Amino acid sequence: MGGEDAYTIESFAADLAVAVMALDLQRFTLVGHSLGGATATLFALDHPDKLKALVLLDPVPLDGIPLEQGWREQVLARARAGAHPLAPDPKAAGDPAGGAPAEFFRALQADMARVSPERLLGGRRSMGEVRLQHRLKELPMPVLVLAGDQDATVGIEPILLDFLALPAGSRSLHVFHGVGHSPNVDATAGFVDVLTAFVTGTARTPRSPL
Repeated sequence: MGGEDAYTIESFAADLAVAVMALDLQRFTLVGHSLGGATATLFALDHPDKLKALVLLDPVPLDGIPLEQGWREQVLARARAGAHPLAPDPKAAGDPAGGAPAEFFRALQADMARVSPERLLGGRRSMGEVRLQHRLKELPMPVLVLAGDQDATVGIEPILLDFLALPAGSRSLHVFHGVGHSPNVDATAGFVDVLTAFVTGTARTPRSPL
């Protein structure tokens, strides 16, 4: 498999499964951001026994983002202009209120500059074709959904719809106010606090009866 077909949610989830098996990871918490949220969801559906918990951070809509006419040209034009569709807010660089340091943004921009057109096109097509929302009720593990209420990349509404499709007894939601598509970058301190509390909580096991 090559070209655009190498950069789909299915191929990423398959690669993740290979890495998990190679590292012999067992009962861990998986965090997926944006397109990675769909990848993590598919992995969780295919390998529920591997996960202790799942975290979806501003995931792309799990019922797909419609592919409008001319979408391929739009994706390539944005890439040529340096406007990566999943880039965090650069105003948060070095933000003393909790944003990521400026050197992180420089490294991130350099990494984005190396993204191939095939990866951009394959990823966008996959985001249009994904249909996982109807399967979310199958997830047996605790799931935390994190979102920024100013997310202009995927929008808060589809994130909330995906949250509501999860099993009611095992889902949790945290919305960061005034934050966009990347709370992990734009509100780092708060993100770490929420994630740590969730991971610590799911790590607890009930005491055996005396």
